[in-house]
Amino acid sequence: MTRVIRYTQKQFELPPEGIHAARLIEIKDLEPGLNSKGEEKSRVRFVWELLDELNSSGNPMKAFQTFNLSLHPQSFLSQAIRDITGRDTGNEFDLDSLLGVEVDLVIKHNEGTDGRIYANVATILRPKTKAEEAEEKRVTDATAKLKANAGRSHVMTARTRAMDSEVTDQDIPF
Repeated sequence: MTRVIRYTQKQFELPPEGIHAARLIEIKDLEPGLNSKGEEKSRVRFVWELLDELNSSGNPMKAFQTFNLSLHPQSFLSQAIRDITGRDTGNEFDLDSLLGVEVDLVIKHNEGTDGRIYANVATILRPKTKAEEAEEKRVTDATAKLKANAGRSHVMTARTRAMDSEVTDQDIPF
């Protein structure tokens, strides 16, 4: 008698594509993996908890990013750190300092080589600084004032048009 055993990977619930508020809740050290040159590299995984999406169990959905543990300026990890902090990493960086940071993630669905669909973090949008938030509020308030005044200017324009209709050729000095 032959026993056939199949391994099937669980298909996780995927967050929808788009922009999601997220918090970095864990940074896991992973087993070393091979890079594109066949060299063994240490890796880490960022675990993001989405603050605006719940799974069918009512728990926050998660998104994951895996990086080679490298601070080379062109590495994906360095780019992620720059996206989160707004500054370069230099030669040394404490990854644990990122835990708890809240950002916006752009999630995109991609099909893997195994035919499964994966939710990938396409972009990290760093959190606004207090100065940026204050400037955004100032611009929003100024825009609201302009819109409020725009309604009044239409009334004044209507009055001006009414007065213009009473003007005759004799009122024009040339």
